[in-house]
Amino acid sequence: MIAHMDESGHKAAYDPDAINSGVVVLHREALRSFIDRYDALLFDLDGTLIDTMPLHYQAYAEVLGQRGLRITEAAFMSAIGEPARKAIPLFLKAAGIKTIAASDVASIHQEKKKVFERALATAHLAPLQAASLLVAAKGRRKIGLVSSGNRPGVIALITAMQWDRMFDVVISGDDVAKGKPDPEPYLAAAAFLGVDPKNCLVLEDTKSGFEAGAAAGMTVLDVTRLKLSNGD
Repeated sequence: MIAHMDESGHKAAYDPDAINSGVVVLHREALRSFIDRYDALLFDLDGTLIDTMPLHYQAYAEVLGQRGLRITEAAFMSAIGEPARKAIPLFLKAAGIKTIAASDVASIHQEKKKVFERALATAHLAPLQAASLLVAAKGRRKIGLVSSGNRPGVIALITAMQWDRMFDVVISGDDVAKGKPDPEPYLAAAAFLGVDPKNCLVLEDTKSGFEAGAAAGMTVLDVTRLKLSNGD
């Protein structure tokens, strides 16, 4: 099924049987009128605006490998969207480790960040198509970035992409007590921007992100099903 989202259509809040049941075709010439339906656009980062997931996976694989542990890409992807303090125990459980101290989780996270930063320094990152909405919304609507990543890592990524002046608010995993799928990150962004959650559009690529945006009472767009069209 192909769901057209142009000047005459509007998708309601996240429904796994509706907005995410097919390809959402958004015509480029209708971008501004589509954006103008909302007071704010709230973007996830990894997998939504840019794809650094392979770099994150390789960094975790290297750090865990140094401990004699192996993490599969499937196990890694299953925990995407969770903050590191929650994701790392899931990675370890998948690798056969049942219990782990909080200090070990913190150590793994710090080592992973160093490996990731080295990889990022030589990586060639390209924006994903949802970045077109980011560019189109600049100066028209309030824009927020809501990521599960740590703040230094998030800032490094948006700086590398020259997006450091694109966002009116940046909410990272360090800024909230509860990460996605809890609505706290998205509600925090809306509160900072002074907008009603129901007037926010969330752009996400993972189940935990969809659930977080929906629980916040916002409209959610699955960018993995988004297709920008130049015509009919």
